[in-house]
Amino acid sequence: MILQSIVIQKGIIMKAIVYSILIGLFFTACTSSGVNSAGGGEIYTYKGMNFGSNRTASFKRGVMDGCDTAAGDYRKDHVAFNVDQNYRMGWGDGRLQCYDINKEKDR
Repeated sequence: MILQSIVIQKGIIMKAIVYSILIGLFFTACTSSGVNSAGGGEIYTYKGMNFGSNRTASFKRGVMDGCDTAAGDYRKDHVAFNVDQNYRMGWGDGRLQCYDINKEKDR
C-alpha cells in the first residue's frame, strides 16, 4: 500500500513537471523575438544596413554623418552631438556599422 502510494505520487510529480515544461514552451513560442515586423513603423536602412525602425530625422542625419566619417570624410555636427541624444546615437551607430563594412571591403 505504501509502495503504491509512492508510485502514484511520483506519477503526479512527473505529470506536473511535463505539463510545466509544455506550458513554458508554449508561452516561449508566443513571445516576441525582438524584431518588430508588423506595425512597428518604417525600418530605416542606409547603404544597405538596417538601423532599426521609428528613427528620428536627427538619428538618420547622425547615421549619415557617422558613415561619412567611417569612410574617411569626417563629419559631425558637434552641437547636435552634444545636446541631441538621437543624433549622437545615430552618429555612433553609423560610424561603427559603416566602419565594419569599409573594413570588410578592404580585405
